[in-house]
This record gives sequence, C-alpha cells and structure tokens, in this order.
Amino acid sequence: MKKKLLDQIKVAAEDLGDPTDPETGWEIHFKRTKNGPNVYNVEYTLQTLKCQKSIRPLTVEQRQAVEAAPSIDELLKRPTSDQQKDFLEKLMTGSSGEANTDETINEDFDVS
Repeated sequence: MKKKLLDQIKVAAEDLGDPTDPETGWEIHFKRTKNGPNVYNVEYTLQTLKCQKSIRPLTVEQRQAVEAAPSIDELLKRPTSDQQKDFLEKLMTGSSGEANTDETINEDFDVS
C-alpha cells in the first residue's frame, strides 16, 4: 500500500517537481475510497490535478517555522551501534533473569 502511494508521488514529481522545495513545492492530495465492509478496507489514490493547483512558495512565517524546527536527529534519538549490538545479543540469548525481558528491551532503547 505505502509503496503504491510513494510510486504515485514519484510519478507526479516527474511532472510537478520536488514537493518539498520551498519555492516550487506542492501539497499532496489523496482521494480516500472505501472498498470493503471493514474499517481498514480503504484505498488511497493521488489526486494529481489538485496537487498541480497547489504549487506555491512557502510564506515567510512557514519558512521561519521550518528554520526554527529541530532536526529529525534531534527529535528521534537513535541508539548507538553498541546499544544496538547489546540489544540484539539480549534478544538472541534471552533475559539475564533480573528483569522482565520486555522491560529490559525498552530500557535499552531509551536513549534520552
């Protein structure tokens, strides 16, 4: 599902340009269609014409907000390679018995 949506965006980007460009970027519009009895039976398709009509530069306020925003690396701390290795070793060998396995794993990935 996600791959289909990404492919649709890539195809539209060939004609419309980079959607993330601050000068020539465009908004992404999807059409949601229910295609079955369950809540999760939904199909999304890119509405290219709506995307094309929404090409416009960012406002001064939007640019300031982007510049002031923290980087993704600041927001989502990644475990170091040593932390990842320790985590995988604990998964493969099991818990040391001192704590619940789930709690131990959660502690290992809390890098804040």
